[in-house]
Amino acid sequence: MIPRVTFMIPGAQKGGTSALNAVLRNHPDLALCDVKEPHFFDAEANFRDQPDYAAYHAQFPERPDALMTGEATPDYLWWPPSLSRIRAYNPAMRFIVLLRHPVDRAYSQWTMASTRGREPLAFEDAVAADLAQLEARKPYSRAQKAYVARGLYSGQLARLLQLFPRDQLHVVKSEDFRTHARPHLIEICDFLGVRRAAPDDQPHLFANTYKQAMSADMRQRLLAFYASETDAIEALLGWDCSDWRV
Repeated sequence: MIPRVTFMIPGAQKGGTSALNAVLRNHPDLALCDVKEPHFFDAEANFRDQPDYAAYHAQFPERPDALMTGEATPDYLWWPPSLSRIRAYNPAMRFIVLLRHPVDRAYSQWTMASTRGREPLAFEDAVAADLAQLEARKPYSRAQKAYVARGLYSGQLARLLQLFPRDQLHVVKSEDFRTHARPHLIEICDFLGVRRAAPDDQPHLFANTYKQAMSADMRQRLLAFYASETDAIEALLGWDCSDWRV
């Protein structure tokens, strides 16, 4: 029988969750879900009645020697009902969150959706639609991409911290993880309470291939939009986010 899941990587989307998941999968004390994104807690169909946790646990390997069992579904941080469902499942859950420059994250998400044929709109048009929805304060549906809204990290972290103690959250800056993963992996091991086992090789992140760069005008507009949000993240986490301002 799979023990209760004890840690998650809930986001942010396009922030390096795949690379972190791949590294932790090889840790001797950790049992990671067989699929990278099981999408259990953000799937509305799973919670129309009593959730079937047995079906969820069936997606994990049988690892009686593992000290912690975890999974990575980036939508958990973004989709509001997910975190309250996770709290009902395990109030002691630990979270590892990676946050990327919000403008770069938005363009990376759009590139992925466009390349896969899931986004017919140009980036500028998709952003305009998202900004209009945010200005009108209209709620998002589960199916919407929310390129800009997903980068409003402070509200998502505040929602998590309303449900879980601060010491159950570990946040990593994606740009730092991209260039110097090893010290962050050691910190993550300490956070999870497992032995310090980190690979010498730097994990590969941000694998999207861009056919063209974002326009300078669009970038400046988004930087201006996120300016106060960047201030909020610096205040909340004590980070220097000067690299998020260019």
